Amino acid sequence: MRKWTGLLLSLVLLGSLLAGCSGKHSAENSYVYQVTGGQLSSNDEILSVNGKKINAQYFLYWLGNSIDYIEAYTLADNIDWSQEYEGRPMEDYLIDDAVQAITQYQVILDKAKEYGYKLEPADEEELANTREYYVDYFGGEEAYQRQLASEGLDEELFTKLNTVPILYRKIYAAFLSADGPFVPSDEEFSRFLSDNGYIRAKHILLSTQDDEGNPLSDVERSRKYQEAKDILFQLNFATDLEETFDTLMQERSEDNGLTVYPGGYTFRRGEMVAPFEDTAYSMEPGQLSEIVESDFGYHIILREPLDMELAKDDPDIYDTFLEECFSKLLTTWWEDAKVVRYDVLDKVDVQMFYEARAKLREDAQAELENQGLQELEVENTQN
Repeated sequence: MRKWTGLLLSLVLLGSLLAGCSGKHSAENSYVYQVTGGQLSSNDEILSVNGKKINAQYFLYWLGNSIDYIEAYTLADNIDWSQEYEGRPMEDYLIDDAVQAITQYQVILDKAKEYGYKLEPADEEELANTREYYVDYFGGEEAYQRQLASEGLDEELFTKLNTVPILYRKIYAAFLSADGPFVPSDEEFSRFLSDNGYIRAKHILLSTQDDEGNPLSDVERSRKYQEAKDILFQLNFATDLEETFDTLMQERSEDNGLTVYPGGYTFRRGEMVAPFEDTAYSMEPGQLSEIVESDFGYHIILREPLDMELAKDDPDIYDTFLEECFSKLLTTWWEDAKVVRYDVLDKVDVQMFYEARAKLREDAQAELENQGLQELEVENTQN
């Protein structure tokens, strides 16, 4: 099943709108009626999420979205209905994926209401601008309305689809707020650092590259190595290793990152050059390394105890932690959602829907092209 994160919800999920073409004016139920072979109408209730009933119109929008996703992900022009996807028959996967998307969107709506997050005037303006963008994109109000109808959408559903990402951003902003309702604890951050194998170390680097990143000559490299040996000698006989290391690091290190990370680096596997990383992980806090050579030069490393406050000040680390916490929070909300599928869902023949929807799109495309030719012909006649 498709795994969504909060960042995905920040997008306006209108892939089928952009992929489709304008369609004929029709009664409200005709789209659902056509793509289900007359088995369903728009207001037939398909399922409920936390007690909120989901009608066929909304469900089929997301079923179409799931189909578009599979086609884009697999780069296939036509879906192979005989194959399995993520261990399930393709039809079952697509229905489950649509239900998952609906659940995720409904949970955001429910949580926004629970915590009192509402649309502000600026948000209403954003929705209006989004609508204006699509009106312009499709070539005017009439074409825009035809486009909505051709995908089984109406203004209410279109607005709902675009409202959820706005409310999601409000929830996420509250998550980032120090006084918000979802602030992770220091204990959770400490566990995150431990579970992900973060360690901390600082080093004195004598670079073996020039300002353009080119290797120094053998003579210059030899001089740098002798300088590293001199520094290591002073450190090995220092009365206060930490103080002496910090002094020599400020005076002699050629690491440009020193100004940004004066207290050393907090990192996990795969984030540092291999010789530096392997050595640091082999050491205990307070231990001094020998001279370590990498493509950047000669390193002398001092392994440091992990400092949670320093790690918290590193945006790369703390932002990753927050994103992980928020993703877990969303997952918990989604897993706790009460989803009830009604028997009428069995009337949805996914292959029939797929083929009927494709046929409607083809017909709409042909009509659009025909209209374009007629308009061009009129224009040429007038000229």
